[in-house]
Formats: sequence, structure tokens, C-alpha cells
Amino acid sequence: MPEQSIPPFVVASEAADAPLPVADLADLHREAASHFCAYATRLTELWQESVAGRSAASPGLLESCLRLQLSDELEQLERFCRSLVAREETALRIAGMRRFRRAWRDHKRSHARLLRRIERRALHCSTEPPGELARNVAILLEDYWAAHFTEHDQLALSLIALLREEDPNNRASGRRPSFGSLPTRSD
Repeated sequence: MPEQSIPPFVVASEAADAPLPVADLADLHREAASHFCAYATRLTELWQESVAGRSAASPGLLESCLRLQLSDELEQLERFCRSLVAREETALRIAGMRRFRRAWRDHKRSHARLLRRIERRALHCSTEPPGELARNVAILLEDYWAAHFTEHDQLALSLIALLREEDPNNRASGRRPSFGSLPTRSD
């Protein structure tokens, strides 16, 4: 399975004339959705393979193969999530999200919870049946995305849009970003 390449993330300077990396957040969300969907799909396929292979002539060999594949998937997933969280938190910090202390803290806690849950699941890779573990991690990703995106990411984007509305340089352009939408790179 080829490893998903993660494009480099360039952090904008915090100078007043530097553009806020809000458009980068839209790119990160698209990337996260795509990767989470791909991981959940592969994990579900591993689970289905384990269910279908229960009557295989060599169930021990099948389980060993599934366990190796799952271990690789979890390692890649953990690496991707760490990178994604670091890049997203950097973009949010630069965009001014820390001004909203509680939302910032809750957002970071949600990220930390995801990373801990993936780490815990990876620790069970050698003991939990691989099919069940794969299914549980796929469900974890789907549940996390549904909750985190609606409770934290959309709130963050709305709060950042408020900051952009307060910015006198943004008002001078005569354009105001709408709630829940992201300004384009040309802003």
C-alpha cells in the first residue's frame, strides 16, 4: 500500500501585512475529509476481509496478514493525524483563534482526544482481533469527523470570519466573508 504523501505546509508570517492562512484551513479540511474517508474505507475492507476469511483454510495466516496490514494503516493514520493537527492548529493560531480562549482550548482538546484514541487503538493491534480493531477505528474516524467538524471546525471558521470582518484592511476592500465560508486566497 503506497503511503499517502502529505504536501508541505508553509506557515505565513505573523506580520500585519501577511495574509491570514484561512484558505489553508479549507485545503486542510478537504485533505482531512479525503484521507479520513480513504482510511475508513481501507479499514472497513480489512474488517470485511476478516469476516469473509473466517472459514479460510489458513485462518492463522489470514489473521497475521490482516494484523500486519492493520498495523501499517494505523501507523500511517497516526502520522497523518499528527501532521494534520499540527498544521491546522498553526493555521488557526496565526488566524487569531487564540483570542477565543474557550473555543481554542476545546478545539485543541478535541484534537488531543483523537490522537490519544488512535494511539490506544494502535496499542491493541497485537491483542485485539484485527477485523474488530479495523472496524472500531473506522467508526472512530467517522464519529470524530462528524462531531469535530460540526462542533469545532465550523465554529472556528465562523470566529475567524468575525476577526476578518473586524480587520480594517478587510473592510477597505468592501468585501465581507460570510459566516461559515472561507475567504479566497485573493482576499
